[in-house]
Amino acid sequence: MPELGASSKKRRRTGFKLFNRQRSSTHAQKSSRESPQPPWISDLLPSNSLDAESASFRQGNDHQTGDGRFTKSKKPRFQPFGWLFGKQSRRRSESARTGRQQTVEKNLSHRRSVESDRSRSRSLSTDFSNNNGNYESNGANRIRAFSSPKQTPQNWLTKGLDTQIQANNPTLLQQQTVLQQSTLLQQKDSRASSRTRKQRRKSEPISFTPRSRSMAIALYAARMLILSVGVGVLAGTVLSAWNPTNAPFAAGLQTIKQATAPSPPENPASEVRLAQEMMPLKAGLQTLIQQNPKFKPGVFLVDLDSNDYLDLSGSASFSAASMIKVPILIAFFQDLDDGKIRLDEKLVMRQDLVADGSGDLQYLPVGSQFTALDVATRMVTISDNTATNMLIARLGGMPALNQRFKSWGLSTTTLNKQLPDLQGTNTSSPKDLTSLMVRVSQGDLVSLRSRDRLLDIMRRTVNNSQLPQGLGEGATIAHKTGDIGTLVGDVGLIDMPNGKRYATAVLIKRGFNDDAAYDLVQKISRLSYQHLSKPKAAAISPTATPAIAPKP
Repeated sequence: MPELGASSKKRRRTGFKLFNRQRSSTHAQKSSRESPQPPWISDLLPSNSLDAESASFRQGNDHQTGDGRFTKSKKPRFQPFGWLFGKQSRRRSESARTGRQQTVEKNLSHRRSVESDRSRSRSLSTDFSNNNGNYESNGANRIRAFSSPKQTPQNWLTKGLDTQIQANNPTLLQQQTVLQQSTLLQQKDSRASSRTRKQRRKSEPISFTPRSRSMAIALYAARMLILSVGVGVLAGTVLSAWNPTNAPFAAGLQTIKQATAPSPPENPASEVRLAQEMMPLKAGLQTLIQQNPKFKPGVFLVDLDSNDYLDLSGSASFSAASMIKVPILIAFFQDLDDGKIRLDEKLVMRQDLVADGSGDLQYLPVGSQFTALDVATRMVTISDNTATNMLIARLGGMPALNQRFKSWGLSTTTLNKQLPDLQGTNTSSPKDLTSLMVRVSQGDLVSLRSRDRLLDIMRRTVNNSQLPQGLGEGATIAHKTGDIGTLVGDVGLIDMPNGKRYATAVLIKRGFNDDAAYDLVQKISRLSYQHLSKPKAAAISPTATPAIAPKP
């Protein structure tokens, strides 16, 4: 029995050496050349083929020369933008290659473990079969010893019972041991195979299905689009961080913007396309003015049909009085066209906007609300000063309006004080006011719809004491008067019965509250109307009266 145990232990140690960790292929080849393996290991485990397979996989694309050495092949050139052309990236290809290498190595290790288990079981069975003969021979010798006449049956029964059982059934213990070991090996095989199957399933590389040509083209186009958008965003970020004042393209954009934006005209006369001056009319008006030396008038007139004009101190600066409300009305309709204000918008009358003088809003309670159209209408028709102040505040205040007047090309029109301006600090000129009426008539400053509303409001002006008094029967006028202690004046757009239209502005500096200035404005209006009523204008004497057509 001790010999049996020692022999089995020795052989088990010899068999367990198969479970040692496998060395690398180079080291395995070196050890195989130094210490040749027993022939029975090559029969049980084809390690050379496995090592060759593993080594060949590790070598990858290496080539083996005739003397057994491996030479490294050239690695594929790295393509940083290969993904744009539908190829796998370097990282994905390397990860797939690593996954396949791990899978093959796991399969090889599993195969080695299975083969080592099988070789172990075969070696154990061989050892037990070899020992079987020893057990039978030892049992026969012991039976002969017990069957000698010196041994009694009692001694045989007491001392040799176990030995006799083993001698009669020498392979019983061996068969049990082999059966148990084979069962354990099968269980271990099944566990290892299931574990290897799970690991293989986890470590299997992702398979890439080949794409169709149309899909590849679409994917390439999408990638190029994403790349272009990314480059554009990056370039925009860099350019925005750059100082735009030093950038040449910024200056170019500014130049284009200035070229496309409507630049204010330097001379408003160029907007009305002046042709030639009406010299006969100018001579007649000069004679009339010489007859009234105490007044200093300024007159400017433009015929919208022929673009002929009249200029008597038209560019001189005068106190605007209530005639400053004409450019304010035009600014209101400009904001209406731009959507900055609505006709039904409610404007609140504040205490700081209430003004005495003309108008009736000053008698209403503070906080009253009125529509924007109602305020604009009261500002012109009854020359309400409170309504004017409300509209100035709604349009952004006096500085904003003055900036807008300059953008229109008005050189002398300035708003310096809220209404009423009894000191005459708000200024304008006959040329500025006449040019505004001409441009409104042509639809230049406002839209045609706003032009019709604006002229309709100005036709309903209540005070008709100046220009309307010099017009003939059938003529209509859209105008706005001005009256302070030192100045009277009127600006308007006149439609004649013969179809002609002209714009004029007459401003007269006078002595304080000298009402004779009204008569001078009426005479100037009458001479102008007579001159434009004739087909061919001739020199008109200041004492001439309008010709009366005979009754039929």
